[in-house]
Parts: sequence; C-alpha cells; structure tokens
Amino acid sequence: MAAFSFKSIFNPTLRRLMESIFNTSTGHSHDGVDSKAVTTGTPGAGVVTNAMMAADVKVGSLAALTTTIKTSLQAAINEIVAAYVSLTGTQVLTNKTLTQPSVNGLLEISHDYGGGSADWTLSASELLGSVIKITGAGGAANAIFATTVRNLYLIDNQSGQAITCKNATGASVPVANTKRALLWNNGTSIIRITADL
Repeated sequence: MAAFSFKSIFNPTLRRLMESIFNTSTGHSHDGVDSKAVTTGTPGAGVVTNAMMAADVKVGSLAALTTTIKTSLQAAINEIVAAYVSLTGTQVLTNKTLTQPSVNGLLEISHDYGGGSADWTLSASELLGSVIKITGAGGAANAIFATTVRNLYLIDNQSGQAITCKNATGASVPVANTKRALLWNNGTSIIRITADL
C-alpha cells in the first residue's frame, strides 16, 4: 500500500509527525505484530491466529472441529461434503451387524413364542417395526405394545393361535391365526384399521 500523503498539512511539525507515525516501513505497529503496511480490508499475514478465531463464536477454533481435517474451514467442509456424497448409491458394509431385516423399506420384526403363550412385551427397538410376524405360540397369547410409541403395524400372525394385540391399558384387537391385519396404536388403545385378511 502506498504511503498516504500529508502534504496538505501546512504545519511542518505536525506534518513530520504524521508522516513518521504512518510510515509504511518504520511507522507505528497498528496490530501489535509489527505490521507496518496494511492493505485495505486485508490483515497482515499471520496476524489472525487460531486463538483469536476461538474467541469469536461465529467461527470457533479449528482445533475444536470434529472433522478429521482441521487445517482450514474449507478443507473441513470439503470433508463433510465428500462424506455426504459417498452416502448415495450402493453401500458396502464391512464388519457391520444388521439387527432387523427390512421388507420393501418397512422394518420387519419377528417373534417366536417357542411353543409357549406367555405375554410378549415388545422392546423399544421392536416397537419401531412396521411389520410384526408372529410364530410358534402354544396357546392364545398377548402381544403387548406401549403407550409411548404411536405407530401403524401390519400384524402377520403365523403362530398357530389367536394373538391379541394390546397396550397395558385400553382397547385390544385379536388377530386370528394365519391372518394379517393393519392396526394403529394411538398411544392409548390398539385400533383395528382392517379386518383379518
């Protein structure tokens, strides 16, 4: 940046003082890092440190990023974009465990009564299923859902017995053996949407 001209100041003492202060080679250090020449809108090289950025909540510290790359915000953003793009299309899963199968995008839960008829209370993960396939009941049995999860369920009863779907309280719905029915858990009762099919 070219030195500013103070020729318009007629007082020679004041003019020399101003020229000395704003001399781009020997003048006052404005940023505390001996940066004499300041280009308009651009800080001197190395003036803005990570510590300074950490004090600004709009930027934060590069070291605090959870990305693998922490050299710059641009590099970190590029890492996130690359990871997002890689999630599209067919994925190869290595050493992963798939706990529940999916039927045409619907989560299928299977339960076998093992020849017994004790109440089956669905677990938190089972309550997230959409297709509930029931097998192996030794007598009429209950499938107990939860008032905390509202969901639409397709019950596929292949248990050999009638299965009553219910919450801890509220109305219940029996589904006959070898039949399928669409049921709605409204958080209070189990409501039949279709007849046994």
